[in-house]
Amino acid sequence: MATGRELQRRIPGLQVLVSVAPTVALDSARCPFRLVHSASLSVLRAADIALCKSGTTTLEAAIADCPLIVAYRTGRINYALAKRFVKVPNIGLVNVVAGRQIVSEFIQDKIVPSKMADVLAALLSDDAAREEVLSGLAEVRGKLGQPGAADRVARMVSELAGPRG
Repeated sequence: MATGRELQRRIPGLQVLVSVAPTVALDSARCPFRLVHSASLSVLRAADIALCKSGTTTLEAAIADCPLIVAYRTGRINYALAKRFVKVPNIGLVNVVAGRQIVSEFIQDKIVPSKMADVLAALLSDDAAREEVLSGLAEVRGKLGQPGAADRVARMVSELAGPRG
């Protein structure tokens, strides 16, 4: 919410929408932005930029050709355990599928609204930055290919995570 407010301060008239999953209860009294329920792909298709969680929403943004950044925060203990056992350079699925970082990731203490707003604002105003991300998203769409993409992504993630035990 702080990133959305910061972007609106910098870009008067900017409309911020929050796509809410059906399993998430978000109190509209705490969120100053318009809430859209169960329509993330439609929201991403209409959006100029997006701030996404690290999972499948990033792949939906790639399909929608919507430049994005990734933000994710979890409990400190969970994060410490994940860092110890999961050895992947990126957590955003769009970056995992690309095999490199094509969109900026803000994880744990790196979630700083003003810094996230800097990158998002650049995706709106800097044609070169926007084109670089859009090119990467096209690459991801190519890797996802035809039906069966979910299985291919699961295999990619499994291969990156390495053997269990």
